[in-house]
Amino acid sequence: MACRHSDCIAKRNTWMHGTKHAMKRGDELRHLIFIGYKLDWSLHVEEREFQRAIPAWQSSQAFENGDCIHFTCIHNEEKTMSKWLWLGYAKVAPGVYRPLHLVIVSNGHNKRLTVATVYDPSQTSHMWDETYTVRLCWKHANT
Repeated sequence: MACRHSDCIAKRNTWMHGTKHAMKRGDELRHLIFIGYKLDWSLHVEEREFQRAIPAWQSSQAFENGDCIHFTCIHNEEKTMSKWLWLGYAKVAPGVYRPLHLVIVSNGHNKRLTVATVYDPSQTSHMWDETYTVRLCWKHANT
């Protein structure tokens, strides 16, 4: 059930706009990697993996089998930045899969993509629908 807090209602409208063409944006990200864009894993990701008990292999596996669930592009005088929210799953035991969200960014000025952070949305399940693809609440977000 979606949060009824006034801030969450406003943010949900923006969120839904970023989900409209998510599958197409995921295909675009894969294409960028195919044509030679480098995918870097930031030091922040390594810190978050450690803090959140997410082994690096799980993050990699989630990226490899995941897809874009939200896309944002920021254009202003100072910068152009694209941001993908990626949902993938890591196999942690036979028949058991862990959902992971990865935030991937590009500054648009070089052929580099950066995984900025990773987290397990099931740890804040009140913020997501049961598929972890639709954000329901923004209160107490700490990603």
